[in-house]
Order: sequence, then C-alpha cells, then structure tokens
Amino acid sequence: MRSLPFPGRLILNGSMSKEAQREYLKKFREELITSEEEALLKRGASNAGYHYFGSAKTFGLIGKAFAEAMVK
Repeated sequence: MRSLPFPGRLILNGSMSKEAQREYLKKFREELITSEEEALLKRGASNAGYHYFGSAKTFGLIGKAFAEAMVK
C-alpha cells in the first residue's frame, strides 16, 4: 500500500474511513486557513457553482489583464 506524506503525518492510502477523512480534512483546512481568511471568502464569493465563485475582485483582475493585453 502506497503512503502519502503530509506535514507531520503519514497516511496510508485506503486506511481511513470516510468519517475519518472528513475529520482529517476539516482539521487540515483549519490549520491552513485563518478565521479571517474564511470570513473574507464567505463575503467575497457567491454561492454560484463557477470556479470564480462570482468574485468581483477576480472578474476585475481578469478585465484589467484583458485590457492591458489589448493595449499591447
């Protein structure tokens, strides 16, 4: 069985139940994303299923990049 390294952890493929996987991912996410970042994500994103999540900042940056490319 192949193992996957994670910071400070070693997990064997297929050795975790679905519930254990959910709990592990929840804790791992909590270590990566601060509560301030989580709040910003919720404020700046719609519930639309698009990969940009309806973020005005993302669309603004895309528009700016297109405009700058057109000027060149």
